[in-house]
Amino acid sequence: MSEKVSVLAQTTLKGVRSVIRSRDGLMESCCLSEPNEIPTACGPLIPRWGQEDERSRARPSLSFYPDGSLRSIYLQDRTTVKTPIGSYPAELLIFYPEGQLQRLFPLNGQLSGFWELNDEQRLCPELNFHLFCGSFKTKIIGLHFYASGALRSLTFWPDETVVLRTNVGLMPVRHGAAFYEDGRLESLEPGEPLLVSTPLGNLTAYDSHSLGLQGDRNSLAFNSDGSMRSIVTSTDQVQVIKAGHEVMSFRPLLKPDPLQESRLTILPLRVNFSQTQVTFNNGEQQGRYDLADCCFRTAAGSADFHEILQQPPLSCGDCGSCHLCG
Repeated sequence: MSEKVSVLAQTTLKGVRSVIRSRDGLMESCCLSEPNEIPTACGPLIPRWGQEDERSRARPSLSFYPDGSLRSIYLQDRTTVKTPIGSYPAELLIFYPEGQLQRLFPLNGQLSGFWELNDEQRLCPELNFHLFCGSFKTKIIGLHFYASGALRSLTFWPDETVVLRTNVGLMPVRHGAAFYEDGRLESLEPGEPLLVSTPLGNLTAYDSHSLGLQGDRNSLAFNSDGSMRSIVTSTDQVQVIKAGHEVMSFRPLLKPDPLQESRLTILPLRVNFSQTQVTFNNGEQQGRYDLADCCFRTAAGSADFHEILQQPPLSCGDCGSCHLCG
């Protein structure tokens, strides 16, 4: 475990400005106007102090926990730092209260009308990773670590896809993946609709509403023993047949797109498994059933669902196809 460092107790900061303090008067964060060298679990680092440019993010150079230990550091320059899984470039680092590295972000630019996502992505290098579930090279938004130093999750840049070994075979993965502390795969976001085996039968795994903001939680998840914990489908339906031949059906729903009412969007069906039960939730309809007391029948959804999945997504940048702003 890294030695805990109280920055405020052991370091005299130069050029301190824009200080934010707690109700107790303790410094929570600050900006700097002069270079400082800060001791961290990743070695000495220099927080941001220089003149701002078009991509500079308006955030503190340093933030602290109540005892003065370092919480985050926004670096002056992109710096290669040593992590438990290798050396990677960073512009922003976040630490646990005890001092260990918690999160690493290779880039920390401010998106605006003058600096767009594509501009930021062009600055991101492709990085190499060698994990239990596979080796690959890709662009990432961030890394998340356990306090032990083991990798907790990876978050990919939009449009980046890698192939990982999973408990249901090789699978293209988008947005990100999460891991147990021993390195086994915990969850992932399927890169395309794929038919996988579940305790209910085969279902097409894919979450049409996945935003890809972070890789910690994903729609296809596994328990630590490798069994399936949850799956999200945007196309398929499940029939639950109870004793007495009572039948209940669960499926994704079609709803008007909030950005354009003339389009339809899918509310996916989430299926969660425990040792003895299964639960269904599509945002409007929910159900919980004992696996031993029911039979289950899975079926592919209608062509409408598959056609909607092929539609390019709308965003607030699609002004020509949106009427919400009047």
